[in-house]
Amino acid sequence: MKISTKTTTIKATLQFLQIVRPVLALIESPTLKQNTVAENEFVAASLKALEFTLYTAMDSLPALTGLDLAEMQIPSIDNPFGPSGTSIAETTNSGGGENGKVTVDARTGVLSTLTMSKPILPGKGIGNNLLWSVGSMQDSDDIHGQHHDLEKISQAAVRNWFDENQSLLGINSKNELFSPGRTRTAIHGNGDMIQMSIRRTFKGIPVVGSRATATIKMGNLINIGLESWGTIPDDFGIDPKLSEDDAFEVLSEFSGRDYVRGRENCKPELQIIALATGVEEVSTDSSLSSVSSVNGVFDGLKLTDFHEADRLQLRGHRNLGKSERAGSNHNDVDNKFENIGDGYTYSLVWKICPIFFGQAQEIMEGYVDAHTSKIYSFLDKVDYFNAKGSVYPISNDGQGADGTLQQDWPMPYMTVGSELTTTGGNYNQAGNVTAKLSGEYVEMRDFCNSQNVAEVTQTDGINWGGNAARASSNADCEVPGFGDDSNTHASRTGFYELNKMKEIARSRLPKNNWLKGQLVAKMNRENSCNAYWNGSTVNFYREGSGCGNTGEIAAVFDHEWGHGMDANDVNGGIAFPSGEGIADLYSALRLNDSCIGRGFYNDGRKCATGGECKICTGVRDIDQAEKKNGGPWTHTMSNNKCGSSVHCIGVVYSEAVWDLYKRKLQQGQFNYDENTALEIVTRLTYIAAGNINTWFTGPPTFSGCGSQSGYRAYLEADDDDGDLTNGTPHMSAIFEAFNDHEIACPTYQIPVFDSGCPNNPQTQPEITATPVNMGVQLSWTTVSNSVEYEVLRSEGVMQCSQGKVLLGKTTGNTFEDSGLQNGREYYYIVVPKGVNDACYGPSSDCAAVVPSAQPYFTVDCSDSSVIDFDVNRVPASVSRQCVVTPYDGWTGSISVECNPTSTLMGIQCEGESVFIKAGQSTATCTITISIVSGAEMSEGSVTMVARGRSIERTSSFDVTITKGGGPQQAIFEGGSPICKKHGSSCDSVSLLDGRGLNLGPEPNQPNIRGNDCIDGSSGTYHEDESLDKIFVRSLDDKDMTEGSLIEVTATVWAWNYGDTDSADFYYTSDALNPEWLYIGTVPAGGGGARELKVQYILPEGELQAVRINFRYKGSVSVCSGGNYDEADELAFTVVTKTPTRSTSSHSSAPSLYPSNTPTLRPSLKPSTLPSNLPSNAPSEFPSLSSSAKPSQTPSVTPSLQSSSSPSIFTSPSWSPSQSPSAPPTTTPSTNPSYLPTFTSFFTPSISPSSQSSLLPSWAPSIIETMVNGGPQTAIFDNNIGAPRCFDVGVECNPGTLMEGRASLGPELSSPNTIDGCRDGTVGKYLRDESIERVVVRAGDVESTEEMNLTEGMRATITATVHAWSSGQDDRADFFYASNAANPTWEFLGTLIPPSGGLQELKMAYTLPPGSLQAVRVGFRYKGSLNACSPGNYNDRDDLVFSVASGTSAPTSAPTPSNHDAIYDSGLGIPICAQFGNSCDSLSLLNSRGESIGISEENAPNTLDSCKDGASGTYHSDESIDRIVVKSGEIDGTGSDAALTSHRRATIIASVFAFGTGTNDYADFYYTNNLENPSWTYIDTVSPAGGGVQELKVSYDLPQGKRQAVRVNFRYRGSISPCSGGNYDDHDDLAFTVSPGI
Repeated sequence: MKISTKTTTIKATLQFLQIVRPVLALIESPTLKQNTVAENEFVAASLKALEFTLYTAMDSLPALTGLDLAEMQIPSIDNPFGPSGTSIAETTNSGGGENGKVTVDARTGVLSTLTMSKPILPGKGIGNNLLWSVGSMQDSDDIHGQHHDLEKISQAAVRNWFDENQSLLGINSKNELFSPGRTRTAIHGNGDMIQMSIRRTFKGIPVVGSRATATIKMGNLINIGLESWGTIPDDFGIDPKLSEDDAFEVLSEFSGRDYVRGRENCKPELQIIALATGVEEVSTDSSLSSVSSVNGVFDGLKLTDFHEADRLQLRGHRNLGKSERAGSNHNDVDNKFENIGDGYTYSLVWKICPIFFGQAQEIMEGYVDAHTSKIYSFLDKVDYFNAKGSVYPISNDGQGADGTLQQDWPMPYMTVGSELTTTGGNYNQAGNVTAKLSGEYVEMRDFCNSQNVAEVTQTDGINWGGNAARASSNADCEVPGFGDDSNTHASRTGFYELNKMKEIARSRLPKNNWLKGQLVAKMNRENSCNAYWNGSTVNFYREGSGCGNTGEIAAVFDHEWGHGMDANDVNGGIAFPSGEGIADLYSALRLNDSCIGRGFYNDGRKCATGGECKICTGVRDIDQAEKKNGGPWTHTMSNNKCGSSVHCIGVVYSEAVWDLYKRKLQQGQFNYDENTALEIVTRLTYIAAGNINTWFTGPPTFSGCGSQSGYRAYLEADDDDGDLTNGTPHMSAIFEAFNDHEIACPTYQIPVFDSGCPNNPQTQPEITATPVNMGVQLSWTTVSNSVEYEVLRSEGVMQCSQGKVLLGKTTGNTFEDSGLQNGREYYYIVVPKGVNDACYGPSSDCAAVVPSAQPYFTVDCSDSSVIDFDVNRVPASVSRQCVVTPYDGWTGSISVECNPTSTLMGIQCEGESVFIKAGQSTATCTITISIVSGAEMSEGSVTMVARGRSIERTSSFDVTITKGGGPQQAIFEGGSPICKKHGSSCDSVSLLDGRGLNLGPEPNQPNIRGNDCIDGSSGTYHEDESLDKIFVRSLDDKDMTEGSLIEVTATVWAWNYGDTDSADFYYTSDALNPEWLYIGTVPAGGGGARELKVQYILPEGELQAVRINFRYKGSVSVCSGGNYDEADELAFTVVTKTPTRSTSSHSSAPSLYPSNTPTLRPSLKPSTLPSNLPSNAPSEFPSLSSSAKPSQTPSVTPSLQSSSSPSIFTSPSWSPSQSPSAPPTTTPSTNPSYLPTFTSFFTPSISPSSQSSLLPSWAPSIIETMVNGGPQTAIFDNNIGAPRCFDVGVECNPGTLMEGRASLGPELSSPNTIDGCRDGTVGKYLRDESIERVVVRAGDVESTEEMNLTEGMRATITATVHAWSSGQDDRADFFYASNAANPTWEFLGTLIPPSGGLQELKMAYTLPPGSLQAVRVGFRYKGSLNACSPGNYNDRDDLVFSVASGTSAPTSAPTPSNHDAIYDSGLGIPICAQFGNSCDSLSLLNSRGESIGISEENAPNTLDSCKDGASGTYHSDESIDRIVVKSGEIDGTGSDAALTSHRRATIIASVFAFGTGTNDYADFYYTNNLENPSWTYIDTVSPAGGGVQELKVSYDLPQGKRQAVRVNFRYRGSISPCSGGNYDDHDDLAFTVSPGI
């Protein structure tokens, strides 16, 4: 339908109008929007009222798990906030002892806030004993980074909680939460805190302003919130009667302006809005004098036109002031409806953002009813304020060094030629280069030169220059005479300050995608006295009207940037009731200045917003002491004095946070120094602000009780144990700061007391800063009780008195900072931290240092492992390798000594000197640490001191001396065998031998505490199943300790061939009150006596136990109970590490998680998982034999066997020092030496020549005869320099020759490369990267044929590698050479490990001609493809083998296979490097760019760096998620053939289309030149609908071995290989093509 253009029709549509929406400007300006389209903006009162939640408590809310609401005190609905002690639902969970507190939305009757402490992920929170399984997550302090799946797993856990509790919550979470693209997650630290914002949808339509929130702390779910959540009727219609064009016409006629068709600032989208019932709407067609008519259309609504009664009524709806009408108060809206839950109605609307003719900087957004054409809002979404060269540090007011122009400040992260400068403005290119005031993070566009970016071309360095001061009062466009007309004071100052602001923020929020993108700043706009953020850019005005140039004031930059940060954090929008306060805080904490925008007024005026200022010449001051009223700016004062001024309202909470920093933390019981207090508040603010939707709402004193209020968010960020109900480290200070401003929450709802951070650091570290070329070497003294240290840097005239970049965290005492500007002074502090990130010790004093160019060296002995000696094993020695690295031409002798701390008793240390020759890159020295007689139990560190000329460098590592219990043997007590003393192992010896009463018999059967599982009684001893022994040991031969990795060995007797027998492994942290947690299941793998092994990490608990259920067939169970089944337990004592947390006011249960990082940190797959996550426990192991169990065993027992194991086990059973031809030497002496070993990773291979000697006397000697040459074992060939198989065979296997990497392991005969390519020497063995074995075998990957390695035949390379962390940053490059004597390496392909730990990677290829060939595997951490890629963590190994002549080569080629692409960093796109019939990008292209919620891996994934659009939300707006290229036609014809030149191929693009998909298009292209691509157009395809769609085209493959396709997925626009729209995605996929005939 079309809407009539008559005025009367438009009047009928405008029924729900309210006051002009206040703009988020730097200052309120009454003339700012006059005569613009924005002068008509408004919002309906029923919509505006929803910004302010009203709370109550009620007894009809269904009881939540663990909450007894019947015991709550329920206030009257007429007085929902009541007196102290009666206003909130509060109770204690009698079952678990947890406190649960609920707040209810009075409009909906739905829970608004639930505070709890519910473990849902493994963590260190109170009561949390969940564990990750072994192998999928490494040490949290590992320098490579964090596991990439934590976001997905945390979302799954929260989703599971909502789904399980939705009926109790009274919501429909399964259908209305976690729609694709609607969840935003922030992960802080090492997963210490996870914030989640889940936007609500109804039948796929987003519900505006309605969301769920969740906060996970230390693995515990501590807060759940529901915002504006009412019940939408099931029959609510989602089919619009108006089209999007109709909606544009409605707003066009209302505004009185024509709109530009086909152009808009946002994509039209159907949404659902909630409207508050009982709100008196302001009509537009009768009484209000503010409505006027000009030429038949409305002129708009203005606050100044309202009668006083109207003004007071509307302020009351906003809770911004007291109404003077009789009976009017803050609860008016609540009193408009009588029934709780009837507070909302809903409307289907079009959200549109038209661009009108004559529109300037405004970005207008409107909501138009899709059924009735009513207009609910019409708002301007612009948020108004906000190498080397000269810049203004703080202001251009000429007051002091921070207000005058400073020369030669570095231009960080700037484009110079093809490089980006460092933080200190350094770059490497020599000669004549061109620089731009543009870079990876910031770009300056100046209106003094038509919005162009400043450029300058210079030789031998870039200096943008700048006059000593502004030449006149109107010098906005003044330039130094070079660098074009964009090289203004504002552009230079802004480029420096915005880059520094973003650098600080990236160090605090490293996972935030918006911070990684480029921010455009527009300088010297032709206006004055303001600045603004418009949703994507920051904009600054010139000098004039008594105001300075806002582009020359650092605080204005930081403030406007703060709006962008607020809009792009977890919540994803500007916070209510004002986003100005958080923008002010970001600025104030950066500059350590409460005066926001000093020098904004250059005519002598002082600020007056939020209280009259004493001296501040900025727009406002957020320090109460700097204002004439001298007291806090409270919520009540805001209601009485602010009206609709968002800047005035924002002062309430910005002043509260500033008080927390300046007063509450620096005075009284805390008494922190300024630097420490600033760091505490900076950390809290960056974390807390991210998920705040409403800082405060409702009446004073209760306005901080919302689910994500400012007060609650700061408490959550401050929490140190996953439980708010027992206090936080700085809780009283936070409460006092917010309560002084009437925006806290009453103490009867959230009790206030300081607790946590046991044994916190109490002394300052003493810091030493040593200058080096473009860097600084830092060292400091050890502080007792410090778990780690934070290192922070600042620069400029404010020295340490300003916000700082968090450079990193370390457990050591040294740090190196690089990329700095020589000759510039930098400032550093080091802050000791306790057991949690919220636990602060006192900061060091500020250390100043000036980097300078001079020869120097560094030394690094770092290793995350602690050297641990046992006083029972004396003497003993350990060597530690230290790497000395010279810089800037250092040569000469370096003496090395080492000094143990005085706390270490009985430790001696020796070091060796090194000599650095000219051109030498590194040198290695060995430190030997020994324990001698007289040693006592103690702990400390050893400091290595390297001295050369006047330079001294140190590096430290930790040493402990303990007294272990050694191996322990169990005794029977309490129902099962138990080891009552600490020890390195626990052995059941013969206590479990046999099964039950009849088989053995088993002593003390059933050996189950509580006798709750009885053994089966059928069968015969050592013919049928029995569990004969359990042996538990620590893998480091030290006492079994909480958090350590242990191995459980079950010695079983398996029936027949063992193919129907399996062992289920379980553990419990409390042997006396067991809750059995599943570890995994291991099949017997053979008949007779077998050893079955698993590994897991010990949880907290002093007396723990394992149970093994050995069963015949059946399902996984802790007690299967079959006739042939047996379950046994073994209890053992564990060394505890974590003290019980206590406070002065209460005591709580000890944490059930290790306080210190274990040797192998748990992975991201819990052993006890949320119910919606896979447990990896199969319901039944497949039977390999269909026969029923006979009454007796067969007469012949087979030889040793093994089978595959569950994928959750990744740790090896073998020691690198052991030969694969023998079982592990760690098998306890009480076990028969012949027992075969089945482990959770793989069984070492056993050669036929040695197998018979390992068999027991009763087993037949059955040895399989190998065909042809059989498997060959390589030996090291000194002449070649690599392992070699001299004879032809079916396989060449180097055994243990390659295990380790260089000195890690160590690797025998390192580097095991023909050409001497060296391995990296950094890291730790079996934590970081290494190649353990390379095997070449005849046949394809899945081939089972036995044949010799022969020319022209297929062969498979199997590389066993150890991948770091998740494995996703590691790459294995495969090469071959036809002549091992003089190799030319030919590239085969690159594989990515599927996960961390030990992995097998396989690559098949065709053997070329040549009798002595070789393969190479290069295993690298990131980096680029190279046969000898440099890298500290990289390993390269070669294998040389003999090949038979090709007389028996096959006559037909093998069937081509499908290939998965890997990312090629050189090309910048995914590629399939092998021939095949298809190439699949899998998840490598998923999402678009880095700014839509979920990052596209390696964006933009284009050969020519075509950039993706940054607007929209993942899986709500456009993205290309996957590309597949396959041979043949679209219908599948010819898909079995290889991709071959001049034959058909099909491109399949999986995309996500916006809305109905009608405005989206996919352009398909191809190229046969990857180095210089020229894109050839194929076709354009439109999606058939919205959401996930598959789009296909087919084409003829051109000639060329390496080709690529591109898909350009665009919103509207024109056909192009790189359309470049805000919502457009462009992705390439490369693949290998056969040349054909």
